[in-house]
Amino acid sequence: MSDQPLFFWQNWRNPYRAFYILILLLVLLMLVLGAFFHLQGRDTILSWFPATQLQEIGLPIDSFTKGLFNFNVELESYYVTEQFVASLMQVNPWAMYGLLGVISLSIVLLLSLISVLPRFWYIGAMAIFILMLASFKLDLLEVFGWKNSTFFIVAVALYGGLSYYFHAFRSHTSFPLQFLSFAGLTAVLALVIAFFSESTYPALSLISHGIIVPVALSVVVILVVAQEIVHGFLYLVTKGGGFGGDNSLTHFTVITFFYLFNVLLAYLHNSVVISWDIFYLNAFFVLAISLVLGLWGFRKRSGTFENIIPFTPYGAFLYLGLALITISTITYFFATANDPMIEMFEDAILFSHLAMGIVFYAYVLVNFKTPMQQGLAVHRVVYQPKAFPFYYARALSVIIVAIMLFYANFYPVYQSVAGYFNNLGDFYTLKQDYFLAEQYYRLGVQYDYRNHKSNYAIASLARNQGDKVSAITHLKQATIKNTSSYTYGSLSDIYQQEELIFEALFNLQQGIKKFPGSGELHNNLGLLYNQTNISDSAYYYFTQAAELTSKPEVVHTNLLAFWIKNKNLYPINTDSLLAKQPVSQDVSLQNNRLVLAQLADLTEEATLLPGFATDSVLTRERFAYLFNYTLHHKRTSDSSLVKLITRLETIERNAIFSEDLRLAQAAYEYYANDRARGLDQLNLIVAGKPSRGIYFNKILGLWLLQQNIFTGAATHFKAAADLGDSTSLPNYAIALSEAGQWPEALVAWSSVGQQAAEEMKTTAAQMQTIGQAILTGQPSSAAVTLDDAGKALLVHFSKDILLPQVAGHIATAEYRVRALAGLAEKYIQRDSLIQANQLLELASRSRGISEELQALVKAIQLHLLYVQNDATPRLAAIDSANVPQEYVDEKLFWKARSYEKAKQYAQADQYYRLALKRLPTDPATVNFAVNFYNTTRENPEQGYQISLTALQLHPLSPELLKTYILQCLEMRLLTYAEENLDKLQFLTGAADYQSFLRVYEAKRASIENMLSGWE
Repeated sequence: MSDQPLFFWQNWRNPYRAFYILILLLVLLMLVLGAFFHLQGRDTILSWFPATQLQEIGLPIDSFTKGLFNFNVELESYYVTEQFVASLMQVNPWAMYGLLGVISLSIVLLLSLISVLPRFWYIGAMAIFILMLASFKLDLLEVFGWKNSTFFIVAVALYGGLSYYFHAFRSHTSFPLQFLSFAGLTAVLALVIAFFSESTYPALSLISHGIIVPVALSVVVILVVAQEIVHGFLYLVTKGGGFGGDNSLTHFTVITFFYLFNVLLAYLHNSVVISWDIFYLNAFFVLAISLVLGLWGFRKRSGTFENIIPFTPYGAFLYLGLALITISTITYFFATANDPMIEMFEDAILFSHLAMGIVFYAYVLVNFKTPMQQGLAVHRVVYQPKAFPFYYARALSVIIVAIMLFYANFYPVYQSVAGYFNNLGDFYTLKQDYFLAEQYYRLGVQYDYRNHKSNYAIASLARNQGDKVSAITHLKQATIKNTSSYTYGSLSDIYQQEELIFEALFNLQQGIKKFPGSGELHNNLGLLYNQTNISDSAYYYFTQAAELTSKPEVVHTNLLAFWIKNKNLYPINTDSLLAKQPVSQDVSLQNNRLVLAQLADLTEEATLLPGFATDSVLTRERFAYLFNYTLHHKRTSDSSLVKLITRLETIERNAIFSEDLRLAQAAYEYYANDRARGLDQLNLIVAGKPSRGIYFNKILGLWLLQQNIFTGAATHFKAAADLGDSTSLPNYAIALSEAGQWPEALVAWSSVGQQAAEEMKTTAAQMQTIGQAILTGQPSSAAVTLDDAGKALLVHFSKDILLPQVAGHIATAEYRVRALAGLAEKYIQRDSLIQANQLLELASRSRGISEELQALVKAIQLHLLYVQNDATPRLAAIDSANVPQEYVDEKLFWKARSYEKAKQYAQADQYYRLALKRLPTDPATVNFAVNFYNTTRENPEQGYQISLTALQLHPLSPELLKTYILQCLEMRLLTYAEENLDKLQFLTGAADYQSFLRVYEAKRASIENMLSGWE
């Protein structure tokens, strides 16, 4: 600010120069940190985090047909919605530690300077230091268990004694040595406190209670540097080569007026006098400029206090020490989002800069008007006035600030008190002494009832205690002034918990008006609209949120959830929609992709997300993802997936997901690997009486029905119906009808007719007619009373009586073809291949049938081809055939038989094993496999295990029981064979039993003869 070197410290001796540069760099670092935390705002102590909610949805994973009845296997799956939840008030202990460190450094620096002061000023400075020590409330630290002022007295004695020693006896001791001495003493006391204090967080206690003096010093520094910007303007217009020249007074007046006018606007805006939508000066930017300019301004004024402390180097260090305290103190309040204290500093800056700026301008005019008109370098002598001393100007500016403070009803003072209590509230929150913390926060509200920090902190404590009324009261209070998007988010969250949906909607709308850039509020409002089925508004706010939020994956998760929920309202191209989604490893987003793909019957090729191999405890979203991933890959064999689910399911903390994890594992086994194992696992879940008994019984019933285990299916459908599920009653009746248990089936169909919808009532009536006809042994007589659907049902359920004439006279093509195809299968099973071929030819000539039925006819034709022809054409036809899903497993059996006939036994063995996993209770598959292992592979033990497994799954199957009995004979288990022969008599008709008995006796006689020959 003069013609002397700009970097005046470059002429100092090296220890002083290096140390000054080091402290200067620290000041600049604190300025950068202050700017960072200022820009962060409340993000330093508050944050948004996504809260996951699982929404149930029926996910179709399979479908199959029995007769004319279509069955859909639907599992309760989960898609994810994510709401942004505002965190509770967080305490920033690192800001406290940082401030304590910088304040300690500054105190040591200032103590090292005090000793050079004259006696009067020395005593005054030491009094301020002792006051600061007293404000630290050292007695609360309980060092060595002392609960009185002993430690405070010791600290005063040590610091005072060392300082007085340097002041009175060693006044010529170098500044670096004094600094190191005080730093060493401070380090020793810090170690004593750290190791011998009985208080928790003793360091934080110091800064929490002792913040008063740094705040007061900061306000003084703000007053001291308040004229520096106007002084800078003076320097610019009057320095040699400056742009002022002879018009320097005019230029100085214009620039100063423009600056002061902007300061005035900022002051009026802060005082809520004006609310214009214009740019306002940032008070803290103004202070930062003033503090930097003050480096040279303080040097310029050094002549006014040279008799107290020389500027080089002590005055320069004094200024840096005080500036460091000021910047670190304000930075600390930024980092803790202590808004009443921040506002107090803002007012202090604007009050002082406005008052001192006006007074300093007047001071320059009074003292230097003529020299400025002459274009002289007034900046060189600005602090050497002739008419009006500078300290008069300073006193006048202080009076003006006092008047402004009076006009503001001393509100900034009350704010500083509120900020102090907030600081103590943070400390006791950190100590988890929530009672004391709340009392201090309430004192903060008492001194500034609209301040955000106190109200939000009390609301946070209330929410922790479940006091939602108090939380709502204080959150509403926190919206009055200096509010935040977090406040609206928290209020909305509580309203939703209390099911006050309208209040939550209104609150979020108000929040978006005040914070239009908050993607989090847009997302939450979109969720609420989606929840209340206002889908167009939901979509609008989701799309807005995706552009605004810093976590777009959360919003995209909700957008996918929107399409999952509203899939029937809006036609969408799911493939295109999924392709547009951002590439992300986010679990929730990937989960919803899987659900949407499954609903659209698309395949997502993604591998399992990383991290699951090391997971132990599942979150809700990770559980949902694992569950849906397993279902989506249910037809892909992956043993590692089964092991992962098994491991996670056994962990106690995953017990809440246990049933679903076990179901996912069962579904995987059933669809991708071993149906018998899948059925066993689901049966274990049902046997454990799960909380969702209806759900699990229905699924098990459907799986058993699909495997033609009709009596078992009927048992579980009835269990579901008995638990209150009316939709299981028709399935129960169908299963009984398929099992041929017509007396029970008629009772069930009668119940269906009384309870079901109109369409099912018609079917129930026809099934009762069919059942009565079958029981009387004259099923064909019922045909005349049935419509086409009823005739097709009659043909299907007349198990032992073939009715080709009835099938051929069905007028409706769909019903006729299905009846003819079913009859053809029966003829193939009876080796009546000519009749089967005729029926299939008749069916294939039908026109206007669905692709599904066409595929069914082709599959049965393939079955006929496999039975008729040699192995080579069979294999070629089977490989190339595109069959319905229910015949995919049959192809495995056909290929096994074909390879066996072609004497390719290794391939036959492979396909028999695969077929048995997919068709564990199919009589033909089991019978041929047993014979294959008995003869070709010479492994009757394997054959026995196959027959036993099948019988355990379907103990009431006569055909499986026959195979098992014969295998018992093969294994020489004659007692087992005899016992099960008695059971067979109860499961089959007399003619069938007698026919099998002849086979049984012949084989037994052969074995007995063989055994007697060995003897």
